[in-house]
Amino acid sequence: MFEIEEAAKRGTILEFLLSDAGQIALWPTIKPFLTKGKTLYFSHGFGITFKEQTGIIPPADIDVVLAAPKGSGTSVRRLFLQGKGINSSYAVFQDASGQAKQIAEEATKRLLANPVMEYFEVSVN
Repeated sequence: MFEIEEAAKRGTILEFLLSDAGQIALWPTIKPFLTKGKTLYFSHGFGITFKEQTGIIPPADIDVVLAAPKGSGTSVRRLFLQGKGINSSYAVFQDASGQAKQIAEEATKRLLANPVMEYFEVSVN
């Protein structure tokens, strides 16, 4: 285990799996480590969708994706332990590398045993 800063420095896909308030509070810590070629991965979209209000504005040269289970964390874990999956959605908010959709799909597959996936194009102004 690493401290948050060390993990963010070393990681290529940064999973920002915190509550809305947690994302807002930790954003100044994470943002300096979002360098070209990295991916910022959300499991819910409030912070990035309302970026002007939350201040979560990613650099233009990173991918930003979402892989979201359609259930609570406890449901995801319970079903995982049973060898089952849960329906999920994934989205691409920003595709700097040209690979963001593939990254989001893979993140969803790794999150869930047998996902039924839905893909959404995201346009937030």
